[in-house]
Amino acid sequence: MKKFIILAIALLLLVACTPKEEPSQPAKQASDGNIPVLYDSQVSALLVSKDDANLRYKFDQSPENPREYEIFIKGDKMKVILPDYNDYLGEYDIAYIDLSDESAVAYCTNTANIKCKDKTKQIEVPFKDVITKTPYDWLNEVPPEAKITGSAMVGRRTVEIVEYGNTKIQIEKFYKMPVKVESSGKTWNYELVDIGVVKDDDVALP
Repeated sequence: MKKFIILAIALLLLVACTPKEEPSQPAKQASDGNIPVLYDSQVSALLVSKDDANLRYKFDQSPENPREYEIFIKGDKMKVILPDYNDYLGEYDIAYIDLSDESAVAYCTNTANIKCKDKTKQIEVPFKDVITKTPYDWLNEVPPEAKITGSAMVGRRTVEIVEYGNTKIQIEKFYKMPVKVESSGKTWNYELVDIGVVKDDDVALP
């Protein structure tokens, strides 16, 4: 009888000391409720966040708009130096863009242009008329199914070729910035001038 009591006490102690199994947790979800998607590791290494955007580049879009723009980006501010002959016949030649609220204003600074009578006059312009797709925009749109399909030399720069759907992006390997994009029969050419050195004054209103 004494042995039975000792055995019963031992069993009770064993049950009490055994840790309870926690219920299994569901897979961690993204803030929007969707299961996070995974990118190819090589593609992911090329995708620079636009949260820390800091870039100066020249841009043209062919074949419908081969004229060259010069663009400065720092954070959510942009300055766009328009081609000599823009669509507004010299009414303005520099636009300042605030990406946070999609607003834009412009100035006419070329005193040789007879339409530039007041260099200090601020002209409100539609955001869509002066915004162009930036290298950061293209990187932000790369989907998980994108793959690296090759590499090439563009000038002296080594680029990785990333493709998805009908889009092919040549991404400069060192700075991780697109230098050429071909999509839906159009081509965007980006000439990198400086990266990481654009100052607040470069994109501030005059």
